[in-house]
Amino acid sequence: MPCEGLTPQHEAILEVARMNPADTLELLRIAGIAYDPAELNDARNDSENANRRFPRERRIDAVIRLDMSDGPLIVPIESHRRNNQNPAKLVARARPKWAADVAVLYEDCECPVLMLVISDCDEVAAE
Repeated sequence: MPCEGLTPQHEAILEVARMNPADTLELLRIAGIAYDPAELNDARNDSENANRRFPRERRIDAVIRLDMSDGPLIVPIESHRRNNQNPAKLVARARPKWAADVAVLYEDCECPVLMLVISDCDEVAAE
């Protein structure tokens, strides 16, 4: 029995990218996101498996669920102090974790997620 959603139309657009990964630039252009093709150094198929090889525990400082009139809103809250750290390095380390935290909460809770970062450093809080 075929998997739900795996129609010929679904697979056809993916095959465009699989057969010639560089064509993904054209798909992005059609979607309104333009990259200069001259900037492309390489294009290749990568693993379609989004699982982690080594699952790790995800910890967030606080997660608040707000039940609003139009539905729930999940607000993960991260508190970061500068502690003599370079703000750019702090953000560079934290940004991928924040993105993963939001994605996991969105998938698990199936409602909007809005990350709130509280910091004594403007550069960190602005992210």
